Amino acid sequence: MSFLDSLVQRLGAWLLAPKLRYSRAGYQLRALFQPLHGEDVIDAAVMLLAVNGVRGDVVEFGVFQGRSLQHLWFSHRWFEHLIRDEVRPILRGADPEPLTRHFWGYDSFEGLPAHDEPVAGQPKWIAQGAFAAPLAFVERGLRKARIPESAVTLVPGWYEDSLAPGTDPHPARVALAHIDCDLYSSTAHCLEFLAPRLVDGAIVIFDDWWLHRGHPDQGEQRAFAEFRAVHPELSFTELARSTTVSFLVHRRDADGARDGA
Repeated sequence: MSFLDSLVQRLGAWLLAPKLRYSRAGYQLRALFQPLHGEDVIDAAVMLLAVNGVRGDVVEFGVFQGRSLQHLWFSHRWFEHLIRDEVRPILRGADPEPLTRHFWGYDSFEGLPAHDEPVAGQPKWIAQGAFAAPLAFVERGLRKARIPESAVTLVPGWYEDSLAPGTDPHPARVALAHIDCDLYSSTAHCLEFLAPRLVDGAIVIFDDWWLHRGHPDQGEQRAFAEFRAVHPELSFTELARSTTVSFLVHRRDADGARDGA
C-alpha cells in the first residue's frame, strides 16, 4: 500500500469514527456534503421536467428566507449545463430552452397567519408569525446569489388576497409548484390558484407533507385530498418521497382527452 493510499484510508477512518461523526464539528462537516431538506426531490423534479420538455413557470408558496427558491433557480441552471454539455446520457438530445423559466415567490413575509387549526406535534412550529423573513432580506439574498432580478417575481401578501381572482401579476402556466405552507388553509388557497395553471406533465412538491405527525386529515395532506376530489380534470401520480413528497400532474380536457399543452 502506497503512502497516499494509507493516508486516504486513515483519513476515511477518522471521518467515519463515531466520536467525530456525532460531534458538533462532525455534524457541521457532514452538512456541507448532504442535501438540505427536500433538495433531492427538487433536483429530481427539475431533471424530469427537462427530459419531458415541460414548459411553464416555477412557483413557490412559502418563501421564508429564500433558500429553496434559490435552489430551484440553481437546479435549473445545473441541468441546463448538463444538457448543453451532454454530460448525462439520459439528458442527451433534450431541449434546454424549457429550463429558461420565470420564478415566482409568494409569501406574506410576515410569517404564518393566525389560525385555529389542530396541531399534532410541536405547536410553536406553526404558530402565528413563525417563519417570518422580511421581503428586503429575501431580495438581498437573491442579489447576493447573483440571480438576475428579471428572473424572479416576489409577490407579498396573505394568500387569500395575493392569489384572489383579478389580482396581478401571476403566471399563466405552471410547470413546477413548490408548496411550503405548513397549514391546511394556506395550502388550500394555493392549490385552487394552481388548478387552471398546472400544465400536463407538471410537478407539485409538498414540503410539509409529514407535519402533524403525518395525519392525512390535517395540513397539506388534507388540502390535497379535498382538492383532488373537486378537480377530476387533474390526476396525480406520486413521483418521489423523501422528507418531502412530489406528484406528477396529468391534465385532461373537458372531453377526457389528454391535454397536449
